Amino acid sequence: MPGMHGSCCPCGFRYIPHTQGYTCEGGHHHLNRAGEDGSQEQGGRDRDRRRQIMNGQDMQRAADVQRQREKQREREQGKVRESEARRRKERDEEREREREIERQKQKDKEAQWARDDQKQKADFERQRGEALARVRLTLEAPPASTAAPSSRGERRRESPPPEEPVDELDADPVAMPWLQTPATKQREPELVRARAKKSKAPWE
Repeated sequence: MPGMHGSCCPCGFRYIPHTQGYTCEGGHHHLNRAGEDGSQEQGGRDRDRRRQIMNGQDMQRAADVQRQREKQREREQGKVRESEARRRKERDEEREREREIERQKQKDKEAQWARDDQKQKADFERQRGEALARVRLTLEAPPASTAAPSSRGERRRESPPPEEPVDELDADPVAMPWLQTPATKQREPELVRARAKKSKAPWE
């Protein structure tokens, strides 16, 4: 018999052992193999149930905490990813702006080169036109009245006559007492003309 309940049940009957525990002869009370009655067994089951419930609640709370932590970690990682993506986008936009500025500078340089080339071409064409106009005016201009004669005879006719050679006797009239002539007397013009004819220029 179980020692904790004595030899008799509360109703005064003896407990009869069987495979599942003990039962009093009146059949009103039952004990398990551990010597506990149904109320004690029920209390144990209740305690086990409460313990299981508490354990389940603890596990649920732990799972909730873990989920919260994971969600918080995911949110933080998402913020980090968004921040990195935003920085990458800003860097890409900055590089794109710099490339656009460089492209615009290159376009401006090419446009300036094209304008300079056009200006040089225009200046060249203008200078060429001015040179052609000068040549055309030179070719179309009438001959000058003082142009050189075209033939040797014309040059001879138009050349000024040579100066008559001055005779040393007529150059400076001086007194010549041995000739018994006045100082102002000059030689005969016939003699001067004959001497002038004799001393013609060689090109005549």
